[in-house]
Amino acid sequence: MPPVHRYPPFGIPVVTIVLTILATMNIHDQKPHLAQGQEGMEAIVAPVAKMIRDSGKSTIVVMPLADSEGRVDALGANLARSVSDSLAKAVPTIRIIDPATLHFPDESKLDHTSSTTEILQGLAKDAGADVCVLGDYSRFKDQVGISLHAWNSDRSLLAESFGGIPLTPEIEADASKPLVYTPPVDGIYTAGLGGIGKPECISCSALFTPPGSAGMERAGFVSMDLVVSANGTLTKANVLESSSTSFSSRFQKDFHQKHFSPALAPDGSPVNVRAHFRYSVVLLEINVLTDGSAGETRVVESPDPHLSELALHTVKAWKFIPATGSGGKPFAHTTTVEISFHLVK
Repeated sequence: MPPVHRYPPFGIPVVTIVLTILATMNIHDQKPHLAQGQEGMEAIVAPVAKMIRDSGKSTIVVMPLADSEGRVDALGANLARSVSDSLAKAVPTIRIIDPATLHFPDESKLDHTSSTTEILQGLAKDAGADVCVLGDYSRFKDQVGISLHAWNSDRSLLAESFGGIPLTPEIEADASKPLVYTPPVDGIYTAGLGGIGKPECISCSALFTPPGSAGMERAGFVSMDLVVSANGTLTKANVLESSSTSFSSRFQKDFHQKHFSPALAPDGSPVNVRAHFRYSVVLLEINVLTDGSAGETRVVESPDPHLSELALHTVKAWKFIPATGSGGKPFAHTTTVEISFHLVK
């Protein structure tokens, strides 16, 4: 199976991205905002806006969108402005930071061990942004497919959205090169790019054997490349990495019996896609208090420190049924729980 491409602009040198962002923002200052296709953009932005509103985030920066080759041009800057306009309209209380005002370091001070996305997220955080929105675009038939990825300041993913807007002469004039629709030779698109959505695993939370099963590792991870058909059937699954052979085997036992909601193209039609799937499980020990709230909690096993933090944060809001004695009086007790995370890239 061909490798799943990473989200643009990962493959472009960071200094190139920085200089291009500054150049495109200067170009954009002299150009009007895109008027056509704004209604379509508002529909794409809506799921991201809802998550921002529900999470109480207040300060947002939207980076220029990358093209299908990971480059940023005037069209990418204009599309980003349209995203910002739609966000401001949907969530009037937020503050939008102009990416041209970010403090870009010179090349000698860049951390070349970090990905471009990580560096842009860091710049957004340094500017006081709660959310950094990155995205890309490419042509799909008679539309421009748009992918948006909203990241929290702690670099966790807040929301994603995929869709399309009409391809207009105005949009074509802004593009640095002709927008050409080139369907994949094998008919399999890459999930999460160019407005192509991602398949969602149905009932993946029920993949694992209940806690306490003899001989089973209760925490770990497995990373896989998948091909999911337009009807949601898993046709290929290639294990790339796993915390252990036994954990991988435990996962695969039931995984091939699962189905997916199909990925949708920008025009709403289901398509065949390649996707990267990662499933992780963190094991926690929780002291359940007499009121059912989570008291002292510790990580027993975890495949990743960041997931440990997310799991600990998650259980703070949980409510349990407290244990009770013979007279019905509740008492504090300790229990273990598995917190599972699955991510489709």
